[in-house]
Amino acid sequence: MARKYIFYKRKTAIIFTDCLLFAAALSIYEVFSFKYHWSLGIMTFLGLLFGFSYAFFTFRIFRYIMSVIFSILYGAIFKDYALLAGAFFLTNGVRGEVVNPNFDPDINV
Repeated sequence: MARKYIFYKRKTAIIFTDCLLFAAALSIYEVFSFKYHWSLGIMTFLGLLFGFSYAFFTFRIFRYIMSVIFSILYGAIFKDYALLAGAFFLTNGVRGEVVNPNFDPDINV
């Protein structure tokens, strides 16, 4: 009897991007804060990149921890970006209304 096999490619680009950003940030922090040589920063970057990638796919608890950490970091980054870009639509903007960012609800006109 013939068997049906379905092959699909795992989408790991986001995971590697997260590990890449985290490793780059830590290695840059290491080089500038501790005044290490840039070659040690590159070795640290590669070690962290492979270490985080291996741990993410090997240990389930590490996968959960990394997902929570990156969700918090991305939320903080995009919250600040939205505030800097002038997107002040918390309640009315969801309904599609135009919101005045200088509106003060305490002033009764």
